[in-house]
Amino acid sequence: MSDPEPIPAPLTPPGRTGGGGTLPPFAVPDHTLIRPIGRGSYGEVWLARNVMGAWRAVKFVHRRDFEDDRPFERELAGIQRFEPISRSHPSQLNILHVGRGPDGFY
Repeated sequence: MSDPEPIPAPLTPPGRTGGGGTLPPFAVPDHTLIRPIGRGSYGEVWLARNVMGAWRAVKFVHRRDFEDDRPFERELAGIQRFEPISRSHPSQLNILHVGRGPDGFY
């Protein structure tokens, strides 16, 4: 077995040695969040590496980005329904895990 690829250095919190950066919004079990790689109308996407060494994209959708609970919960329900379909269709991005974090995000 060959050695895994090196992990890019995580961003450091603002004001700490190593330069400015963004703190991960939450620790994701079995993943190391590396850095933000994108942002859209429904959340922020982070580059992550799981414990097996595979690169992953982790998207955080925050309740604070919605005016009320209904659209936030509707988006979560849609993701939960789509999750099993995502792995069975070749043109869709695979959703490997959906969960809720503290402070109102999934």
